[in-house]
Amino acid sequence: RYNLSATPEDKEVSPQPAPESTEQQEGPQEAPRSLRPGQAGFAARLLKKHGWTEGTGLGASGSGIVNALRVQVEKRKKKSDAEGGGFVGPGGKGKIVGGKKNKADEEGSKYGTMSEVVVLYGMVDGLDLDAEMANSDGGLMQEIGEQCGNDYGRVERVYIHRDATGTVPVFVKFTSQLSGLRAVQALNGRIFNGNEIRAKYYDLEKFEEGIYE
Repeated sequence: RYNLSATPEDKEVSPQPAPESTEQQEGPQEAPRSLRPGQAGFAARLLKKHGWTEGTGLGASGSGIVNALRVQVEKRKKKSDAEGGGFVGPGGKGKIVGGKKNKADEEGSKYGTMSEVVVLYGMVDGLDLDAEMANSDGGLMQEIGEQCGNDYGRVERVYIHRDATGTVPVFVKFTSQLSGLRAVQALNGRIFNGNEIRAKYYDLEKFEEGIYE
């Protein structure tokens, strides 16, 4: 425990403490942050590592819940004095709260499942589609593509399903779902050439396979 110098036996010896270690001289060292599950902020760090940003929904399309689920303890209801006082029912009950979804996803739900493809009904009712498509400047599809591209985002393809029975649908494929969201919100209920447009999302896989319903 002590470093003692060589001293005659009849001489009084004063013990001297060993020199302090380097750690003691520098003060306490902060422990490195653990990457193991269960540590504070572990889930948020893991999600951010994979591209999630605070305030956006979970999932590849960002359509999942925005805030985490948690248990909230319910307040105990009191009985009136006429009922003898005390509490109604046992205490310690809890309910699960949170799990609110992305606002954009809630908005998009009334238009169907969010997609890059938007289908527009009623847009070309009453038009001579053969004449409109024969124009040398690209025709109606070119016009629709340019207008949607300027207003809502980059358009990859426009298709008018002229073989449809009844109302002829117009399909617009954007390069992102966000552009599709802007389009359905803006175009649904809008008047085009005297016609009211009904806008909905359309399944991307069906569109790519040439299935037009």
